[in-house]
Amino acid sequence: MKKMIIALTTTASILALSACNSAENSDVIAETSAGNISKDEFYNSMKQQAGRQILQDMIYVKVLDEQYEVKDEEIDKQIDQMKEAYGEQYDLLVEQRGEDTIRELIKADLLKQQAVEASVTEIVNASHILVEDEETAKEVKKKLDEGESFEDLAAEYSKDGSAANGGELGWFTKGMMVPEFEEVAFTQEKDVVSEPVQTQHGFHIIKVTQTKEDFDKLSEEEKTGTFVKWSQQAPTLLQDALDNAVKDVEIDIKDKDLDDLFAKPEAEK
Repeated sequence: MKKMIIALTTTASILALSACNSAENSDVIAETSAGNISKDEFYNSMKQQAGRQILQDMIYVKVLDEQYEVKDEEIDKQIDQMKEAYGEQYDLLVEQRGEDTIRELIKADLLKQQAVEASVTEIVNASHILVEDEETAKEVKKKLDEGESFEDLAAEYSKDGSAANGGELGWFTKGMMVPEFEEVAFTQEKDVVSEPVQTQHGFHIIKVTQTKEDFDKLSEEEKTGTFVKWSQQAPTLLQDALDNAVKDVEIDIKDKDLDDLFAKPEAEK
């Protein structure tokens, strides 16, 4: 629940900033006995605190909303899952933020998920057995060739945390593993066991268990779980997808303090 609360609290600032421009018809949005607060004062304060991040995220979501579609049923499904998982805490969020706000935030997350999925061209699920030296790797490979179980040998020999899961690493895409590992994982046929592959971590024996075809058949819940995991392991994956989404979009920011938000470095021009 913490992750959800953090997301809603942070992104709610986006809606607060946009609300500055729609607070009735008055320049004053708060009156106190000590003085009033105008829309301009509020806007400038918000801008100084987090304006660049907020505006950038708003533009990303606006662009993604043109490129992808999120159906109401998908949002409803997420809402139902939140209600079931968080119970009274969800009710508290609704009281604090309003369900319309929560729906908008869920929609934004689903749009970003679609952008990441569209950007991923190579993806596999693989298992490995990681050992310290080549001699041990060859010994393990010989046992595999003789018909011993990959999962059992991973549990016995592998020196990393995946040993407890029979060597399973889960889904990953390009850029998430070291190059030598990826060179094999993204060229090897499904269910084939590789020869020992040396990386900075040791010697790996790799078996690809699923490919993008299998990933495309996963449920939305399973895909969402994968994207959440990726956002922690490879934070640049989402940013690259967002940058790609806006690269051909004309963006003219009127606020001179923020007009360089999407400016490209000189080397890219």
